Amino acid sequence: MTRRLVAILSADAVGYSRLMAVDEAAALQQLDARRALLREAIEAHRGRVVDAVGDNLLAELPSEVRRALPADVAKRARDEGRAMSVERAFDLALAMLPPA
Repeated sequence: MTRRLVAILSADAVGYSRLMAVDEAAALQQLDARRALLREAIEAHRGRVVDAVGDNLLAELPSEVRRALPADVAKRARDEGRAMSVERAFDLALAMLPPA
């Protein structure tokens, strides 16, 4: 068995429930767009999405990119979020766990 060091990323949509209560279709559309953004950034850093349940996404990445990815994703999400009104937007909370 091959062992490897990986960093774990957990992303959660902050404000998703609030947006679902206001506009379910917009919430689902935005969640899909944010997931696509995350998937693109994760794959660009040689990672993979492990699971995506509800408004959460779980991914693994090579340990050396654990500092670069959150900054990359945050910038992309911020740029994308500027085009949305505040009541129709939610933020991404990112937690990156380093290898043990």
